[in-house]
Amino acid sequence: MTPPNSNLVRISLLLVIIFLLPCDMVQGGLYEPDRVAEYNKRNYTWPPSDEEFIPNTEGWRKIMKRRLEQVRRIESHGDMYNGEFA
Repeated sequence: MTPPNSNLVRISLLLVIIFLLPCDMVQGGLYEPDRVAEYNKRNYTWPPSDEEFIPNTEGWRKIMKRRLEQVRRIESHGDMYNGEFA
């Protein structure tokens, strides 16, 4: 019997480790309750106040407020999230 290819064994072990990790660890994301807690800890608000738009110009605020109003009218929560943050 021939020994298994050492590179194949290494790759197999790596794949096993990756698939055993929780998805959030692989993607570097936060669980939703942790994300909300961090958002609140930083005193963030949504929608942004007039002073928080970047660039902070009248024209940009007008464009972004129009976009946010369009997104608010979306009925699907998933599509709404993608419209605001994608």
